[in-house]
Amino acid sequence: MAYIQKKGTIYQITVSLGSGKDRIRKSTKFIPPDNISERTARRLATEAAAAFEREFERQFTVQGQKILTVESIVPMWEDYMLQRGIKQQSLTTYRRVLQYFIDVAGDLLLSEINYSDIYRGVQASIEQKHKNDTTYTLKHSLCSKKVKAWTGMSMSAIYTQYGVNISKNTSTVKSKTAEKLCEIFKWNLEHDFIKNETPVSEYFENMLSHAIRSLFDFAYIQDFVKFDIKKQLPVREVKQQKQHSENKKTFYDENDIQTLLHVLKEEGEEWELMIYLLLFCSLRIGELQALYVNDVDLKAGTLNVYKTLLRQRIDNKIVGTTKSKAGFRTLHVPKPLIPILQQHIAKVTREHENIPEWKKTPWLFPGTIFPKAILVEPNYCTFNNHWKAFLKRHNLPIVTIHSLRKSAATIMLENGVNIKAIQYRLGHESAQTTIDIYTKFQQKHDKSASEMFGNLLKRL
Repeated sequence: MAYIQKKGTIYQITVSLGSGKDRIRKSTKFIPPDNISERTARRLATEAAAAFEREFERQFTVQGQKILTVESIVPMWEDYMLQRGIKQQSLTTYRRVLQYFIDVAGDLLLSEINYSDIYRGVQASIEQKHKNDTTYTLKHSLCSKKVKAWTGMSMSAIYTQYGVNISKNTSTVKSKTAEKLCEIFKWNLEHDFIKNETPVSEYFENMLSHAIRSLFDFAYIQDFVKFDIKKQLPVREVKQQKQHSENKKTFYDENDIQTLLHVLKEEGEEWELMIYLLLFCSLRIGELQALYVNDVDLKAGTLNVYKTLLRQRIDNKIVGTTKSKAGFRTLHVPKPLIPILQQHIAKVTREHENIPEWKKTPWLFPGTIFPKAILVEPNYCTFNNHWKAFLKRHNLPIVTIHSLRKSAATIMLENGVNIKAIQYRLGHESAQTTIDIYTKFQQKHDKSASEMFGNLLKRL
């Protein structure tokens, strides 16, 4: 397991292998480049720690055999899963859930581990998840004067010393922040906060079991462990249908779309064009953000979609292939959008032609990924934050940006577009996927189908 500790501007990385008397530690230092944000420095330090740990595991041997811990086989398991064809997005989800188990059982030696250790690790992981999801609501209102009177420190000084960002809007916080506030203000967790407990979902428990079973199944195949975990850790199918309130909109109908298009004209041309492409070309948000200028063929009026913006860097890349092979598609753009696209491309080229980073990767919408002129570190929240603010500003029904795809599919179905054409435009692997996701259309028009047959019977 790797530990990172910041000392001034230098990051101390310590790797620990084994347990008890067999525990071995090794340390190194990481000095981040100048003129980068603290967030970027932390990410680079994490990547350096992972690389240092892998190298230490390869070099360290005892009596000719490598000491393997639960955490040490995770990179090998990830490579194995990718070779078997798992999607990177699914693997990332498994890895995020598995981290809870790694935090409590990562140091255990595979040569000594047994089923009881795994079971205790699962229970500890669920308890940790429950603790992380529990929030606390303050019984006190905070302002700069009160904070100064209670602690003798300003809000900025508290942030510098304790790493806790306090403002007058601070009301509900996570458990770790609540514990720090108790330390700062000499509060009591039971008397000064209202505890908001959230039970751990069955979905998380099943995902955790799936990830652990997959990890130890790999360990069994590689002969790292001597027991077959499939026989001892059964897992149910991980499927959780999203529950939506009947009154809550999950997509826009044609009337909502008309309203949306009307208020879009009050926004900037770039924002208007992006919403047009998401809606009328049924793009995923990552596919839109990953578009290059040369992906647009103005003469043919088409858009080449073959990549997506990654939610996290992989091999220092922020762009990867689409969700599936069916995502590779050439879409026809509605003719009224062609002049708007042409003007936008000319504007983006004029503004960024002197930036070397843009010449290497000529983004069509650089502002949605990189909020600054220097195209180095992406900001994934920019677009979604803008979308939420846009809906609130114009009092539009609150839906996710991904719901525009569902809205487009529903409108196409209502207007008689062939289901195979809709499947291709959405980038689904099969038409059945399209049908399963957009069954609301079928339920909505079941009554009209019944009335049609009723009219047919009346003619007899």
